[in-house]
Amino acid sequence: MGVRRFVPMEALWSMPVEVPVSLLLQDDDLAWSCGQLALDDAGAVLHADDLAAQSVAVCDFIELIGDRAELAPSALQRVVLYHAASTDDDVANMVDTFRQRFGSRVLLDPVAVPHFYYPGVLLECDAFFDAGVVEVHDSSSVKIRAGAELSWVTVDATDGAPAALDTLAAALEAAGLGGAVCLSEHWYAPTASVGDVHRALVEAGRGSADGHVVEVADESTIRGVLVLSRAEATIDETTVADDVVLTVRRAGSMSWLHARSVDGSRDLVGQTEQAMARIADVLPSLGLTFADSAKCTAQYVGDDSPETLHGNMAVRNRHYAGSGLASTGLPVAGFADAQSLISVDIMFRQ
Repeated sequence: MGVRRFVPMEALWSMPVEVPVSLLLQDDDLAWSCGQLALDDAGAVLHADDLAAQSVAVCDFIELIGDRAELAPSALQRVVLYHAASTDDDVANMVDTFRQRFGSRVLLDPVAVPHFYYPGVLLECDAFFDAGVVEVHDSSSVKIRAGAELSWVTVDATDGAPAALDTLAAALEAAGLGGAVCLSEHWYAPTASVGDVHRALVEAGRGSADGHVVEVADESTIRGVLVLSRAEATIDETTVADDVVLTVRRAGSMSWLHARSVDGSRDLVGQTEQAMARIADVLPSLGLTFADSAKCTAQYVGDDSPETLHGNMAVRNRHYAGSGLASTGLPVAGFADAQSLISVDIMFRQ
């Protein structure tokens, strides 16, 4: 672990519930934000149901927390735009706002969600910073920001999952990253393609990625949001215990743990308890604690009420209280495995 700095939550907002997390966690050249929303300093929604205005507000917040951490604008590498846009034009205008603000170098990954948890919210964004990125490799369907330690990769495909994986492999080889380790990955697919993406990942020897396939009901694009490492992989395994599928990947100073309950008899809070308990159980064997965590992403199937978010968030917060990590929780349409109501993944850095 390098020298850590935090941008505290109260620098922007007062949340409606107590949250032991940060707006941004910085560890040397790397930094991860929590989910950025258009909220005022009292926690009320700004520009309710106005995606264009919320896009501008979130851009402002990303710039503000980057400035607070003394990160150069060039360190911003990726923004994942979770949105509940009504039309394709709304999505295009949202992306254009971020493109105009941050330039063509930043990866923009729009991901449709069915709804949010606070009335009037249409947008939540994760920002990722890496001052070590030195190379840009772009094609029509694969975009890569390659650094000395990590590489940030986006895959956009409309011609099916097998072709997408073949295109990804060719693009990584051309960029000199053919031997790079896939540290973390999230795959988003239209409802009709979720099963196909799952099967393609398994057939390609990436079976541990099957639980990362998230249903996106109103898009036609298969999207992969990946982080690669040039360091040698020391762990890459998926196990099932206590009704939880757990993927552990480690390369260099980075570890990624992804937990997903497959106990269909449990509700959302119960599955969250299972996933977090499984992560907590395995950390000692990895020489990790929650104090080493940098970023948690929890995607869940639930309604649009604040109580649904706060219920599973309270379970997660109990485990990483005091760690200062950046955290995002948001509803999604579903998973490839219909038994699962939540997936929790945490990036650690030692």
